[in-house]
Amino acid sequence: MQLKLLAEIVADTMDGYLIHPHRMVCKVMEVDDKVWKGANKAFKMIPWKRINGDKLEAKRTKEDWENLAKKEKERNGN
Repeated sequence: MQLKLLAEIVADTMDGYLIHPHRMVCKVMEVDDKVWKGANKAFKMIPWKRINGDKLEAKRTKEDWENLAKKEKERNGN
């Protein structure tokens, strides 16, 4: 209850502050506890360069090349 009261005081105090040419708008929001689920997990980098490189260098069958050529023709309007 104290946190909600504190949030209301802060929102009322800061609502309407001017930050250079802009007026700040502050409101109290009701937030579900699910919002914070997993917030303490470490960030895991996804190796997009390797994934896209493998996809680009993948072997293709004759059918795959024909489909790529067909899509390229459609894209270029020929």
